[in-house]
Amino acid sequence: MKWLMLGMMVMTIISCTKDENQDLERPVLESVMLNNVQQETHELSAGTNFVVKVRVSDNSELSQLKVNIHAADDGHGHTELPGYEGLVNQGVWSYDRVFDLSGLVAEPSATITIPDSISGVWHLEIMAIDKSGNEALEQVYNIVVLNVNIPDVNYEVIDAQTSGDAYVIANGELFKFSADVFDEDLVAELHISISSEDGVLYWEDEWSGINQTSFTTGILEVLMNSVGHFDVHIHATDSQGYQSEKVFELEVSP
Repeated sequence: MKWLMLGMMVMTIISCTKDENQDLERPVLESVMLNNVQQETHELSAGTNFVVKVRVSDNSELSQLKVNIHAADDGHGHTELPGYEGLVNQGVWSYDRVFDLSGLVAEPSATITIPDSISGVWHLEIMAIDKSGNEALEQVYNIVVLNVNIPDVNYEVIDAQTSGDAYVIANGELFKFSADVFDEDLVAELHISISSEDGVLYWEDEWSGINQTSFTTGILEVLMNSVGHFDVHIHATDSQGYQSEKVFELEVSP
């Protein structure tokens, strides 16, 4: 019995020692710099390069760092980033790279090219893991891509109340608004639609063969005879094929 008790005590001591030596500490993403600037939102130009530099550390041994870029709208149609509400991503852009790391501290960097045909808001995600499998707290930053080549679309809503991000009118009322577009390469087409939140088209209008640097619709009046939430899409194309779109919300109350 004494030997059995002694054996159990030894096993308990070994087990505790293993647990005490187990690395449970996360790596730390100390800084994430874009062009030597660290901030939550970065405005960059389409067709340019930028440098991402990350400083990451760990108490034991680093393993990998991942840099990922994807559209910020996540399929929702338009961004909700403050200051850029209603901005719709144009074009496709993604980036994914994994760095193999070692040691206690690393400063991997990457030079990334932004396509010249895109605009909108993208997310830059930074993730890290150490040799023990501990993951750093993920960090996400906004990249707002500005493109001087795309049409500049603006709109004005007339005689409507606001509730949060939506304009509000009563059922049976006229929804009044206007849109204007500017493009040095000439505005070619403009398409405006109003759809329910599940994508059912309620109203649309379009203008083609515009061929002007600036174009305005004048005041548009749409009789809203359906209660619910709607998305208003304003989509413009210039003579070079560049496109841009703005989206805003309309609520029709009973």
